[in-house]
Amino acid sequence: MHVRYTQLMKQQDIMMREMEQVVSRRETIVTRGEAQSKLDRKTPTKGAFQKTLINLDKKIKQTQKDASSCDDDIRQLRENQSEINRNLEEKQITVQQLQGTVDTLDGDCERWEEVKMRNLNELVSKQTKVKHLQSLKTAKYTPICQTEDALNTELQRQEDRMHHMINILDRISQDFPHAQQAVRRIATIHGPQDDFAS
Repeated sequence: MHVRYTQLMKQQDIMMREMEQVVSRRETIVTRGEAQSKLDRKTPTKGAFQKTLINLDKKIKQTQKDASSCDDDIRQLRENQSEINRNLEEKQITVQQLQGTVDTLDGDCERWEEVKMRNLNELVSKQTKVKHLQSLKTAKYTPICQTEDALNTELQRQEDRMHHMINILDRISQDFPHAQQAVRRIATIHGPQDDFAS
């Protein structure tokens, strides 16, 4: 038993030495590999530096060229923007002028429409007057008011109605400002006329 133990101890010593040799050999191989790798690295030369500088110089010039091109584009865009702004201002002025002309023409059209309606009203009134005068001439006219007092009463009634209508139109114009134009048109067309008294 003791002999066997001794043999095992010897084998263990042998294996330990072999393991140490293997580790030592491995470290040697790694060290040689690192040294070889360092030797294999090329030392930068003057030519390599010049080549790198040339490449960097090309890149710098290209970047400057691109920057200059961008500056030109920006300048052109700003000029275009200024031109567009000028054109827009001119168009806005033209539109304002045209709008003023349109407003003036609209006002003229409304006034002419009022004149037209008033003239039509006057025409109907005068035609009725002529018809009554012709009836009077041919002795076919039957007066509505038989006496002067009745005539004065009727005239007063018509005037009261007219004033009442004007008051209503004024009240509507005050209560509804957006309807002032339509109210003014009605007042212009149907307002008091000199022919009514003649």
